Amino acid sequence: MGLAEPIRGGRWNIRFDFDTVLRAMQRTADRQRALAARSALLSDIRMPSKMTDLRNIQDLAGRVLGHCEDESSGRSYMILEGIDHVVHFIYHSPEMEAMRREAKLQSNSFVQFQQQSVNQKPGLRINDLGSADALLMKKQHLRRTASSLLRQGMIPTESGLSGWLGKCEAALAQTARELQSERERVISTKVTREGGR
Repeated sequence: MGLAEPIRGGRWNIRFDFDTVLRAMQRTADRQRALAARSALLSDIRMPSKMTDLRNIQDLAGRVLGHCEDESSGRSYMILEGIDHVVHFIYHSPEMEAMRREAKLQSNSFVQFQQQSVNQKPGLRINDLGSADALLMKKQHLRRTASSLLRQGMIPTESGLSGWLGKCEAALAQTARELQSERERVISTKVTREGGR
């Protein structure tokens, strides 16, 4: 592992930070085991994963895969399948712990993290929108999300993923096509009316 190297006389030269490195490796192994236990829930097991610091989140949304405890530190964390195609490991904040006590942030919940300013102080708003599967049936939510993406110049497309994330992309892409068709009809009707004057 590169933590020690042999020197003369059966002696070893050991890195001064070997304990820190071993703990980091243990945490990585713990996360990999937690992820493997939920692989049936993942839309694609090839998605990259990363530790995500709540302080660095601007706008993140996705489906909760579950919650685990870091064996070395005892800290709890959430595993989130992000709509950004990344599996996020997010250590619980006091707010998240309180939400869990209220039976929120459960597995298969759709959660949004959004940076906001309260009294000119930065803060993070966490919204639990309920069942991720049920959300895909809510036309109003899909229209609002697709409209927001279109306003930002992003056209929702399907990446070919399976599972929940693939269904989400398909629903948003279909909704975006419907919105664009509606806009085209409105523009066409307006042009026809103005041409008839």
